[in-house]
Amino acid sequence: MDKGIYRKKSIDRVSSPEQLDGYIQVVTPGVWLILGAVLVLLGSVLLWSVTGTIDVTMEAKGYSDGSSVYCYLDEAGISAVSIGMEAYIGNQNGSVAFAANVPEAYAEAAEFLGGDAIAHALHVEESDWKYRVAISAENIRKGICHVSIVTERVNPISYLLQQ
Repeated sequence: MDKGIYRKKSIDRVSSPEQLDGYIQVVTPGVWLILGAVLVLLGSVLLWSVTGTIDVTMEAKGYSDGSSVYCYLDEAGISAVSIGMEAYIGNQNGSVAFAANVPEAYAEAAEFLGGDAIAHALHVEESDWKYRVAISAENIRKGICHVSIVTERVNPISYLLQQ
C-alpha cells in the first residue's frame, strides 16, 4: 500500500486548472463603503476644525435698564474684556460699550444700580470691589438677565496643535 503525504482528493483539487483563472475577492464592497464613510467623516471633521470657530465666553449676571445692560466683573474677568467685544444677552446680540478701569465699592455699585437687591442679584457683595461693564443692545427688557461676553474665538485645530 503506497500512501503519500497528501490525500488524492486534495491533489486533484490543486491540480485542477479551472479555478486558477478565477477572481479572488479579497475585500467586499461593504468594507469599501464603510471605509469611504469613515474617510468622509474624518475629512469633514478636519475641514470644520480648520474653518470653524469656538467661542470662549465669560458668563455674568447683568441688569438691564432698557437701553443698556450692566454687569460687574472681578479683576481677572475685566482683564479679558475690552470695548467692542461681542456679547449675548439671553438670545440677543450686543457689544461691550464700556469697561471700567477703576473698581467700584459695593456702595457705589448699589447706588448706581438702584438698590441693594439688584447689587446682590449681580453677585456684588459688601466686601467686593468690582469693575462695571456696560453692554449696548436694542430692545432688552428691564431687569436681571444672563450675559455672555465673547472674549476669544478659537479654531478647534489650534487645540490639537498646542504644545
